[in-house]
Amino acid sequence: TTHEMIDGPPKQPKILFTSVLQNRANKDMLKDLLDESKVTLLLDNVEDEIDVETDVSMVEFMSRLENEVTTTNTPSMFAICNNAEFETGDGYLVPRTFGYLLAIACGMPLLYMNILQDMHDRNKQPTSSQKNSNKTTTMPFYWYGEYQQSKYQIIADVDAANMNAPQRALENRRRRQQEEEFKKKTSTPIPHSNRLVGTSLLKGYSIFLHGDFDVIASKRSRHGRGTGRKRSRTGGTSDSSQSNNNTANHQGSGNMYSRRRMKCLLQLCGAQVFDLEHEICHMDDDTMLTHISKDTSKVAVLVRPNPRVRDWRAVQKTLGSDSPIASKFQSMSIVKGNWLLDCISNFEVLDFHSYEQSKGTNNRKKK
Repeated sequence: TTHEMIDGPPKQPKILFTSVLQNRANKDMLKDLLDESKVTLLLDNVEDEIDVETDVSMVEFMSRLENEVTTTNTPSMFAICNNAEFETGDGYLVPRTFGYLLAIACGMPLLYMNILQDMHDRNKQPTSSQKNSNKTTTMPFYWYGEYQQSKYQIIADVDAANMNAPQRALENRRRRQQEEEFKKKTSTPIPHSNRLVGTSLLKGYSIFLHGDFDVIASKRSRHGRGTGRKRSRTGGTSDSSQSNNNTANHQGSGNMYSRRRMKCLLQLCGAQVFDLEHEICHMDDDTMLTHISKDTSKVAVLVRPNPRVRDWRAVQKTLGSDSPIASKFQSMSIVKGNWLLDCISNFEVLDFHSYEQSKGTNNRKKK
């Protein structure tokens, strides 16, 4: 059953931008709202993409999410998209970006930028002449009474096969929170891995990351010395040389997927995440039996999105190593990272088969 906080919903919604806020008018409007304490920022990512590229930044992000989780059906965190491709009667369709997928994985309500504009316009203090006029005044904007209107809703990205993934993710997180709260009341121990952050879309899945992914400079390192990056042929960035414009290289990273970004998305969806190269060298049979799903349909090796032939070959070489534990992975599916992106985009667990290497080129060498 729906239950609200005793003292009512939070007075200040905390917002997270799914991409860099570039429009000057929008920045000025946001500054006004912040100055008037109408909203607060979950992360200071107005000028930069969401940063999860170091241990410190990842921990900080997860901690912020944990601190803002409520035990009611009233959310305190909201993701704001500032670039829409299409508008329908039910809501907006937006480009698929890391920030957008992150918000779905978190189970945050996803809203379009126009909600901030309406809040800004309707909460302006009327002038003395307006107060004395006979014109009907606009009602003040009350966030928690209006944010669920369809004119503010993001319902999908343009590459999604199904609509309303953000809404299904939000409902999933609410159910998960209610289940965890019930366990607390009944004194049932809750593992730390089952924290209230995120959704349970991939709960029970064990995913092994392998190979190269896009390289994105952390905000912290980009403001340091000697951290320049250049574009690589893979569409990501390379550590091999320096550039004088680190921030410019970072712009547009919304469509890039580093190993840490993929790990973050997987963890927020409830999956266990491992590094394949590391585990083949260090994992023993007891660890596999304890931590990896016994359902082989929920275990896979994940390579980068849109992989090249060399990415498939690299994982086949790793699985063909002399390590005694490598044989344990021989039956696993090897899938491209697009599987994860599509699962979150549609908020539906998709079959591995469609994301495996094409038949005829996926033959693993047997020793």
